[in-house]
Amino acid sequence: MNAFNRYWIMCRLSRTGKEGYQRWPSKPAKAFLNTFPSLAEAIASPNTRDEDIQAILFSLFKAVNPSDDNEMAAKAGLNLRCYVSQPILQACKERACLFSGNTIFQELLNRLLNRVLNDDGETLVVVDDASKQHYILNCREEIEPTQYHFVSVEALTAYNPNVEKRLSLQNWAYYFTRRHPQVKAVLTEVGFHGLSDWALLNRARASQMEQVSERSRHLIQVFHAVYRRDRRQRSATDPVSGEGQSSRSGRCPDPSNIQLEEMLKRLQEMNVMVASTTALLNELHQVAAQLRQFDIWNQRKAPMAETLEFYNAETGTTTLRQDLPNPATNEVDDVENDEMLAFIRQQLDDALEQGIERGIDDKLQALKKGRRAKIAPKYIPGLKMYYCEQKSTREIANAFGLSQSQVSRVLSPEELRNQVRFRTTEKLLDMILVRVHELGLTDIPPKPNYLSHLVSQLEAFIDDEVFHMASTELRAGKGRTLDSRYAQYLCHYLSQI
Repeated sequence: MNAFNRYWIMCRLSRTGKEGYQRWPSKPAKAFLNTFPSLAEAIASPNTRDEDIQAILFSLFKAVNPSDDNEMAAKAGLNLRCYVSQPILQACKERACLFSGNTIFQELLNRLLNRVLNDDGETLVVVDDASKQHYILNCREEIEPTQYHFVSVEALTAYNPNVEKRLSLQNWAYYFTRRHPQVKAVLTEVGFHGLSDWALLNRARASQMEQVSERSRHLIQVFHAVYRRDRRQRSATDPVSGEGQSSRSGRCPDPSNIQLEEMLKRLQEMNVMVASTTALLNELHQVAAQLRQFDIWNQRKAPMAETLEFYNAETGTTTLRQDLPNPATNEVDDVENDEMLAFIRQQLDDALEQGIERGIDDKLQALKKGRRAKIAPKYIPGLKMYYCEQKSTREIANAFGLSQSQVSRVLSPEELRNQVRFRTTEKLLDMILVRVHELGLTDIPPKPNYLSHLVSQLEAFIDDEVFHMASTELRAGKGRTLDSRYAQYLCHYLSQI
């Protein structure tokens, strides 16, 4: 029975006086699932799929006529309403994750839930297929028309289970909720504008570029040099038909392979290494996610503070944010969230070690190919002196017979830290994707939207655990002590080579 509990557990607004939601077991929905003959038989079979259960329920729910006995249709609808309440909840969480910080996330989530998680899990509802009129089945088993609509019923009414090529019911409810006018209204109120990643990158301004890392600035620059150039050229070449104006103000298409290849070439000329066009796409999505956050917080006048954890008012515990799984998959239980957070913490050290190795190698290879190739052999010894012996750049310059400015440009501790951060995120992301795929929480390869949200959250988590302190150390100047987690792991790696 546990495999089908989604058909009788309703995600609804909390009734305990606390804000948020609760998972409420609906006794009528559970009883109907267990007692209706074809449903009970299907549940008893070990080979029954969700699609089989849904086919039976929809055959009952859709066969509605206000003049008939509608109790059976209403109870079948209640089972389906329970099922779609979870992707409705998940869509709200995903939309709330556009905003950073525990307080803001929870505040926005509550606003979204109040608008669309409005099903009480008790009222029996039927819908007239012809008129789409919603009716409530009262205690006398009489139907009464109502103008108040549950979003769960709206999603079921709009879904066509008989179309051969269709979204699953779960995916349909998720995307239906994301596009719901009430969700869009709340997001508009708090300053979110639904621009595509390419539109955000295309319109990135100098003030925004100052807020991102050096690597991200390079990515935006080559995106402008190639994508924005082509977009403007297309606009200029077709002024008569008006297509030029629409190409500037309309939807930004995905970058073509030719454009991505040119971007890769330009990045190589800037000594910015990206493995492939696929890797470049992923990084561009990551930068766009940052720009999206900047837009939101500039309007709200609030700081950036993304986190992987949030306080769960239901349990009184701090758990991994439940937006991590792919929105098109089942929501992870709290226990699984705790396990995932523990997994991330366990893997962080290994990811950091590999990030340091890759980051140093990236920097060394760039030096060997650049104009400072002659002093590239001094890079590793210079790092050892800087981090392990905590010597100043002046002392290192005297030891190598170089100028202090040469040493600063070659060592470039900030650039190395940024590259290690990128490589650590990349490695930890790979580990997590393998893990969630093993748990059946996402597809391989995952969708770009999933990746962009996950990467932004991972970066914030890694910053809190490792790189914020590393940055503080580098800004300390005289008398600095390099005893952060980053510095310790870096020294350990340098001592072995």
